[in-house]
Parts: sequence; structure tokens; C-alpha cells
Amino acid sequence: MTDRTFISSLRAATLTTLATLTALTLLGATAGAQAAPRWTVTVWPAKDGAPRTTVVHIHSKLPVDGWPGGFVPSLAVKCVDQAPSVFVATGQAAAPEAGKEGQFSVFYRLDNKPRTPEVWAQATSSDTLVAADSPTLLHELLEAKRFRFEFTPDHSTRTIYDFPVVGLKAALAKVAGACGSQT
Repeated sequence: MTDRTFISSLRAATLTTLATLTALTLLGATAGAQAAPRWTVTVWPAKDGAPRTTVVHIHSKLPVDGWPGGFVPSLAVKCVDQAPSVFVATGQAAAPEAGKEGQFSVFYRLDNKPRTPEVWAQATSSDTLVAADSPTLLHELLEAKRFRFEFTPDHSTRTIYDFPVVGLKAALAKVAGACGSQT
């Protein structure tokens, strides 16, 4: 499973989620209702020399507007050969920074802790950023309830995505061992 194939399937799921959120908002069904976060678990078996890949992801609380259209960002944990990668599919390329080719300044906040500045790498897809220290961030996410991710999209102003992360531990338990000792 290539990153591009995964990102394509994540985009398809995002479009479905965006349509559902729009419909619920138009119907007024989201007013005052707090649904439990829903983590999606996808497992691609080892095939043609590629290792087994497990991805657990959740969409942000709200869709965002941006070029080329609306998008529901996703926070994902990808596990290949028991090595976790934490990334955010932003739906938009990050603004380039002088002297940092393929690297982008971001901030994240877990629950009510202070903002943490980091430099994340661009994945094979220009609208996906990968955490600098995925194992450490995954450990922190397992104990958190909320993850806020802040970055600057290209030709835009700083944007903050809000992800409910309650239930990540249970979602990863469904695929026990996929991320090694991190889960």
C-alpha cells in the first residue's frame, strides 16, 4: 500500500464525511448533540513484497474551506512493520518556508497543555504532513482527549484543526501489535 493509494482512499472517505456533515448541519441534527468520536481502522495485508499496513484515522470536528474546495481533515496513525507514523491529511499544501524544503513549521496542543512547536515533513502527498517524532506523539495521543493541529496552508492564513482523540487506544487495541509496543 503506497502513501498515494492510502491518501486517495482517505480523500474518498473525507468526501463522504463532508457530505454527511453538511446534510446533518442543514437538518439541524448537530445542534447540541455531541457524538462520540469514531475511529476508522483499515488493514491492508502484506502483498507483493509490501508489508502489512494498518491505519487508524479520525476526521476533524468540522470541515474546512480552502482551495480547491471543502475538506474534512484527518488525523491518522499508520503502522507498518510495527513502526507508527502519525500524520495529518490537511487537504491543502502547506506554505513553503525559506530553507526548509519539504519541512513545515506546525504547532499542536493536547487537551489544555501549552502549544508544542515542531517541524513536520511533507508526505508523498503535498497535502499530508508527518509528525517529527511519531512514537512520542502517539504515546501522548493515547492519553489525550483532544488534539489541535495548527499550520499555515499555501496562500492562506494559519489554520487550526480540532480532533477528538478519545477512543484511540481502543481503536488500536483492535489491531493489537500493529504499532508494536506503542499501543
